[in-house]
Amino acid sequence: MTLEQMQEVLNKMLSVQQELQNSQLKFTESLSELKDDISGLTQSVKRMDKMVARLSISQANFWETQADYYDRLEKVEETQNKIAEILERLTKQEES
Repeated sequence: MTLEQMQEVLNKMLSVQQELQNSQLKFTESLSELKDDISGLTQSVKRMDKMVARLSISQANFWETQADYYDRLEKVEETQNKIAEILERLTKQEES
């Protein structure tokens, strides 16, 4: 092998080495971006978990309030029925 051929092979090897270093740099940058993305997604998941927890609490409060409303509504209806019975008895007594 001549000196020129060896120089040419050496230059090609240096070129390949440079391409590998560039690829490694790009890979490292991509890996860093991926880590940032994962960190961002992790934060988003934590925020969503908090929102779901708040939603669950709100839903439980809603069901409790709705149950209380219907209980009170039932009591109002019972009271109205009692008042109607009393008024009916009073009107019957006045008619007699």
